[in-house]
Amino acid sequence: MTALLCLMFAAAAQPDPDFDAFFAEFAKRRDGVQTLEAKFTQEQITPEDPKPEKKTGTITYVKPRRILFQYDDPKVTYLVDGQRVYEYNIKAEQLQILDLENDPQTEAFFLGFDDNTERLKQAYDIKQFTPDPKDCGAKGLDLAPKHFADDLAKKERKYFEEVRISLDGDRYLPCHVDINYDKETRTQISITDIKVNSATAPKDLTIEVPERTAVIENDNKLADVGPGGAKFPRPADAKPPTISTQELKTP
Repeated sequence: MTALLCLMFAAAAQPDPDFDAFFAEFAKRRDGVQTLEAKFTQEQITPEDPKPEKKTGTITYVKPRRILFQYDDPKVTYLVDGQRVYEYNIKAEQLQILDLENDPQTEAFFLGFDDNTERLKQAYDIKQFTPDPKDCGAKGLDLAPKHFADDLAKKERKYFEEVRISLDGDRYLPCHVDINYDKETRTQISITDIKVNSATAPKDLTIEVPERTAVIENDNKLADVGPGGAKFPRPADAKPPTISTQELKTP
């Protein structure tokens, strides 16, 4: 998640004449989706590793705007909460917190689970496509960052060159996501076993970390979680987590 890179982008796509009608239907079909649980399989293809090992895990989405990715191996968890990303590496005993830019581009981190279309329009040139019949999905969206060349000249970060999202024919939920960073580097994510509004789904999403977990903030200062552990993000009515400041470290 935190490794999305700024790379070259060609000409912007032309607006789709049916865009507004499609997203009106999109919002209608998404109405009532409060929680979502699913499994995913991910491949990251690079010139150095054209046939990578597949990674698996689970996705949990809770409205409004909180999504959790849990990888099976290695045991890494990503929680996206609005404009913040929490990355918890169990083996490294480390939680990294990253503030994203207040940029509509960050809508893509939600991989099509959210129903906020206005910010998508601000940040992306969007066109529709029809997925291949042998692939999943009834509808597809192709997102390309606007003004990529100008931003590249200013050395401003862009998360990707293009992302293609295939949506199922029921609630227009994503079944496949193809993120292209450049012509040779991409991440492909297949999403299966989707459960909407399950009775067992969590009402909120947090990452619970044990004592001695190292917490890295945006300014790279590091502290260790104190006795009793801590939950992130911290609920609004919760007491502040116990953070030990006795032994501050530097990266």
